[in-house]
Amino acid sequence: MILDIDGTMVATEKIGKGLFATAYRAGDTVYLLVDGDNSKEALTLFTDQTLPHIPTCKRHNDIGKFSVFSMPFYRKLTKKEFPEAYAEWTRLPRFVAAGEVEEWIKNVSLPKTMKAAIEELINGFSNYDYDGMILEFNKANVSVGVNGKLILRDCVASRESILKKRAKKINRWVNQLVY
Repeated sequence: MILDIDGTMVATEKIGKGLFATAYRAGDTVYLLVDGDNSKEALTLFTDQTLPHIPTCKRHNDIGKFSVFSMPFYRKLTKKEFPEAYAEWTRLPRFVAAGEVEEWIKNVSLPKTMKAAIEELINGFSNYDYDGMILEFNKANVSVGVNGKLILRDCVASRESILKKRAKKINRWVNQLVY
């Protein structure tokens, strides 16, 4: 698919679709067309951060009803290829509500940089419906950077946005959350 990224036509291939975004790849860049979620917008706040676990995310001009963002193409997390990052990921819970992070993070065994990244995500997202935020650390939402570090690529979501998008199917999922 050809995307108009800030006035430049970019040839891309579709590589995935999530609840709120469709991902397209062009070389080492992934473009995300997002509808109905502000988590990528909040990620752009971290562009200048030096924490290795937070993805680089850039905002572009909208395309129709879609907000457009880009980030590097991060590698898929596999146990064989990235054993350290994989071990780190296994220590993360599947879900945690934002209000529970402070207590949870005290008791989990993670590198200081990972704890700092999670705390920064919570702080950065506080302007975006903090009380309704969910951290979701499933394997589809993390990747590996060029440095071999685990990247929290798509780990923050708004419970309200999810409920609006999937009111019928979400009841089973919400019941699994740690409050």
